Amino acid sequence: MRLFVLGLTAFAGTAAFAAGWPIYGHDVRQSRFNAGEIVIGPQNVGSLHQAWFLPTGGPVTATPIEVGGVVYVGSWDHTFYALDATTGVVKWKVTVATPQGDSKFPGIQSSAAIANGRVYFSTSEETYCIGKNGAKGATTEAAGPLAKVAAGPVAQVQVVPADVVLHPGASVNFTVRGYDADGNLVGDIKDYEWSIPTPPVPPGAKQGPPALKGKLADDKLTVDAKVPNQAGYVVATLGKLSGKARVRVAPTLPYTQDFAKVPDGAYPGGWVNTQGKFLVKTLDKGEKVLAKVNDKASPLIARGNAYIGEPTLSDYTIQCDVMGTKVGGDMPDVGVVANRYTLMLQGNIQKLRLVSWSALPRVDETIEFAWQPGTWYSLKLTSEMKGGKMTLKGKCWPRDEKEPQKWTVELADAYPNTEGAPALYGYVLGIPPAGGPGTDIYYANVRVSKN
Repeated sequence: MRLFVLGLTAFAGTAAFAAGWPIYGHDVRQSRFNAGEIVIGPQNVGSLHQAWFLPTGGPVTATPIEVGGVVYVGSWDHTFYALDATTGVVKWKVTVATPQGDSKFPGIQSSAAIANGRVYFSTSEETYCIGKNGAKGATTEAAGPLAKVAAGPVAQVQVVPADVVLHPGASVNFTVRGYDADGNLVGDIKDYEWSIPTPPVPPGAKQGPPALKGKLADDKLTVDAKVPNQAGYVVATLGKLSGKARVRVAPTLPYTQDFAKVPDGAYPGGWVNTQGKFLVKTLDKGEKVLAKVNDKASPLIARGNAYIGEPTLSDYTIQCDVMGTKVGGDMPDVGVVANRYTLMLQGNIQKLRLVSWSALPRVDETIEFAWQPGTWYSLKLTSEMKGGKMTLKGKCWPRDEKEPQKWTVELADAYPNTEGAPALYGYVLGIPPAGGPGTDIYYANVRVSKN
């Protein structure tokens, strides 16, 4: 069992629980600010010390909630605790069920909420409400209607919707609204001009993405049906004021990408989580590939998924050619993703893995698999939802050999990820402490098709 120390600090001799903290983020606006806290300030913050701690049987990732001098928090050990805020003494606790008794399932990960004299919290499977029979929360008077404020002249322009996901050939209608300098709504405005600008070059990139291809007229955008994936902006301009909406065109299935039409240094338009982490390049023999950025040691850059389609996709097959190189004694991890399951080659341990989440594998099918640096392999992963269960099948074979008929790894998940975007996965290793390139990861010939 792992031990996690939950530490709360308090200024000696004072009560630091003014107004409480009843939900995650303090309030429904997620302000993360307690106006009733007047004890701790710049003058005494340096005198804070640990007042108490509580050992639990697993990590604690939830934000503790405090109401009425009681701290409420759940742990991955499947136990929800109510603690005295001053002493840390457990006032009561409750242990919730584990799916099929499997201890690998994290227990309570999210924060609780207190309302109407009851405590609410959720696990990955269920939502619980704990309270005394007949308990009633504090009564509050309903707020009256807001006083009407006369809006001033337009000082801000807003395009609605501000973020759009479309398929090739699809359309969306926009509305343009004006607000005054204080944020009061003036109303829908007229006499603005539409444009489709070329997005700026991202920081560190050699070339920016092109402008959206499509037709924008009479507040209606229709994206080009012949472009399978792209991204950009539309802008409404009123005098010196402007507002913009972000547009992503996500591919429909079947989808193929060989990167031949993507400029070196750029990344495929409409793909998500690629900027600064992936880029297209041409190898010595002329093959266009997607490469993982390999000179940033931060795990936020060195490891990542390049998401291809919409997160609502299910029951599909993804296939991609992959290659990794060796730096010192390190080889990378590289794979493909379907329905939030990852089929990956792990270089340093020479294994092929099919997992739901590598940080805490809820389902994990791992086999020994020797693979060589500088050699192309084909990865293929298919997902099929049937009878409430997800069946995953994966293959891996040298690219220059014939595809084997037999699947290399298989698993069935009774608690499935029912949907998820197809993606490419990579984790660069071997980056020198002083900086410089680590292992290379290359991807080629991506294919995603409906089952």
